[in-house]
Parts: sequence; structure tokens; C-alpha cells
Amino acid sequence: EAARIISTLVEKYAKVVDELYVTDVSKQKGYQILNPVFALLRSFLDREFTEREEKIVVAQGELLSTKLFSLLMLENGHKAVLLPALDFMRVDSERAADLPAITTLLTEILDNSPGVDYYLTQGFICLNQKGEIDNLERGGSDYTASLVGAAIHAEEVQIWTDIDGFHNNDPRYVSNTRKIDQ
Repeated sequence: EAARIISTLVEKYAKVVDELYVTDVSKQKGYQILNPVFALLRSFLDREFTEREEKIVVAQGELLSTKLFSLLMLENGHKAVLLPALDFMRVDSERAADLPAITTLLTEILDNSPGVDYYLTQGFICLNQKGEIDNLERGGSDYTASLVGAAIHAEEVQIWTDIDGFHNNDPRYVSNTRKIDQ
């Protein structure tokens, strides 16, 4: 079943690449982004699947979408750079954000990326104290934005979403959710 799902995803993403990019060069780069991700997913078919592997799999959506979007920005002539979250997002042994480490690592990366108009990164994903892929749980992308804002001393962090605040459930999947004001 997992192999069938992966094959279906490969077809869907190949279609995305074909429709998203204009030039053959960008399409080729798009496929080069897809191939290792799906090879990684297939590698899990023949071994034990633990919570660690699950976190690696969950991270692939963030990694894949931001790489494809970054390529689209470049194809359209934007000065954009992808800042891989796994290069700077860290949590400590208690799974709390390690803001000093995030600040140091992100500052170094930004200092090496002058003349850029758009910085792109992933939300939700990080490395834990063991250097393994981990995640920041529900709301992790908003949390990532806040941590990045704090690390770069931003005056403002804007979070745009498809709902009007915190809800008691995900309204995309559960009907009659209600907003939680406090």
C-alpha cells in the first residue's frame, strides 16, 4: 500500500513540475528535487518504521514544497535564496527551541547571503539535540516564524492563515469548529 501511495505521489509531483515551470532547465531541476525525496521514501519500505522515520517522512513535505517554490522564484527572476531550516532550527534535550543556537546559525547563514530580496525557509521542522530530524508539533510553522523573527530582531512577524485565529480543531477536516479567544 505504501509503495502504491508513493507511486501516486510521484505522478502528482511530476505533473506539478511539468505545469509549474516554463523552461526545460527548470523542469529538469524540478525533477532533480523530486528524485531523492521519493528515493528516500521508498527506502523506508524495506525496513522498520519507527517514530524517528516518521519524523523524517513528515519533514519531506516542507522540504519538497520550499525547494520547488524557491526554484519557481528563481525562474521568475527573483533574487531569492532558500535557507534550509535544518541548517539552523534547533531544539534542546527537552524539545524546547534553542533560540541562542538558532540566532547564531541563522545570522551566519544570512551574512553569507547578501543581495537577496526574498529569503525562504521551512516551518515546523528542526534538528534535535542528537542531530536527528524532529518537528515542533502542531502550530510549528507559526512558531518557526516567531523564532526566526526573534533571531533576526524583526520589528514585526506577520502570520497569514486560512482561519481567523485558534480553533478547537482543524476546520478543513472537522465541521462546526469554534474560535478560542483566550
